Amino acid sequence: MTPLDARLERAPCGYAAFANDMILTAANATLHEMLGYSPGELTGRPFGSLLTVSSRAVFQIYFQPLIKLNHKVEEMFLNLRMKSGQDFPVLLNASRMETEEGDMNECILFPMRRIIEYEKQIGASEQAAEKARAELLRLRNQVERVRGS
Repeated sequence: MTPLDARLERAPCGYAAFANDMILTAANATLHEMLGYSPGELTGRPFGSLLTVSSRAVFQIYFQPLIKLNHKVEEMFLNLRMKSGQDFPVLLNASRMETEEGDMNECILFPMRRIIEYEKQIGASEQAAEKARAELLRLRNQVERVRGS
């Protein structure tokens, strides 16, 4: 495989490519940095080795049949395993193309950490707002009972 274009190497998302054997033939610098690996350390590894156990199952059950059938996969949520052992949530988009060497799967991996944090904050805010509404209703009912006495 040819070296990655400088723009792709530093894109604000991870990039990975692998053939049907699922061995990584390319991974950009951004993916290496996201997962805590040194440059070039991911090439030659099975893509599945970067996935958590549950994401590996999802990948095998859904990704492989979908990419073969549709030649693309969109918005698949996966947890990658960082070199440190921590989970790293991503959203994967992939396309499959035929090359002289055989089928090649190219994936873009968008980090999801901030979005998950924002969703948690929104959920906590909604819970706090619901508690405040319930307290306001309780106080309103209490005031109406006092006025009615």
